[in-house]
Amino acid sequence: MLSTFIQENELRSVVFHSLRHSSTSIKLQISRGNIKAVQGDTGYAQARMVTEVYAHTNNEERLLLAQKVDENFFQTPTPGAFAPTSEMQKVLQILAEKPELVRLLAAM
Repeated sequence: MLSTFIQENELRSVVFHSLRHSSTSIKLQISRGNIKAVQGDTGYAQARMVTEVYAHTNNEERLLLAQKVDENFFQTPTPGAFAPTSEMQKVLQILAEKPELVRLLAAM
């Protein structure tokens, strides 16, 4: 039935494995790389099969990842954006009162 449909509509021949391959690759993208979820959904016994066979490098995903890394790690911080927590302030106060602790920590 599928082969008849393919012939009548002059489509390329499709085999089950190519459908499974495409489906698994798309599921990896949609799940943002959640290998265990895709493994469970596709029925593979080992996650290794998903990572070695179906995890392709996607240029769009690579660009998105590079953009996120750039935004999160290489942007100039906004002045005053960092506010120390009360715990940090307590630690700073203790270190200011006990310089021997500063020397001890520096030696580690």
